[in-house]
Amino acid sequence: MNCANKKIYPNKQMADKAAYLHNKDLFKEDGDVTSYQCKRHRGWHIGHPRQYDDNSIARIHQILDGEF
Repeated sequence: MNCANKKIYPNKQMADKAAYLHNKDLFKEDGDVTSYQCKRHRGWHIGHPRQYDDNSIARIHQILDGEF
């Protein structure tokens, strides 16, 4: 996942609050987001949750990005 252009939150609480506000928007055109820790940026981002059960390529990218 390329998170270089995403906002970096200093802690989980702030990322969770941003995700909550995004998900609360009834007029949003995309799906819900969740917070996740980013070891590369030493902070937290929000983004769409990834499903790895049936997507082995996405799982490989997760491993290569260091997001276990």
